[in-house]
Amino acid sequence: MIYRVARNVGNGSYAPATTSRAPGNVPYYVDNIWEWLRPNGAPSRRRAAFASPTPELAAAGAQGDVADAWRVELIDGQPAYQITKGERPQDAKHHADIARLKRLIIGELRRCSWFDLPLSERKPELELFVPCVLQADMREIVEASTRLDAEMLRAACTFWSDVEIFDPRQGPTHPTGEIFFEGAYRLVRIE
Repeated sequence: MIYRVARNVGNGSYAPATTSRAPGNVPYYVDNIWEWLRPNGAPSRRRAAFASPTPELAAAGAQGDVADAWRVELIDGQPAYQITKGERPQDAKHHADIARLKRLIIGELRRCSWFDLPLSERKPELELFVPCVLQADMREIVEASTRLDAEMLRAACTFWSDVEIFDPRQGPTHPTGEIFFEGAYRLVRIE
């Protein structure tokens, strides 16, 4: 079972998100790289709903109360994905990619004096720092860059290899890892 914290639940049914939202806990450039490298069929974190493997973790993650935790039922047999590796898998904001990609990108841009260039000369790398860049646009940005190497970025990013797909009816594969999914779902009161 998986859990979310919610107030004012109404009928408890939620349609899939149709618009993207900028991440609040992950830098835009990391989110853009994760989206660029997102495997086919995997949920976009920008439209995903997030859950936890226990009501207590759901409450802690939402800075809420465990009394507001609900069991999540995914509709249409969709899979869920879970962070299963890393020191603190309960929230993507702790993922090692954040520090690793920051060091790599800032180091490479510093090496070529990118920070001293006029704004008009900082493209395409400047676009990395824009929220919610589309996957196809990220491919173009990375391919057009003469300052950042696509293979180096790909090798530095481990997020999608630290995530596992699972069937929510059988339960999460990690006791604390963050869970995310993109489709419709229903919230059911915990008995």
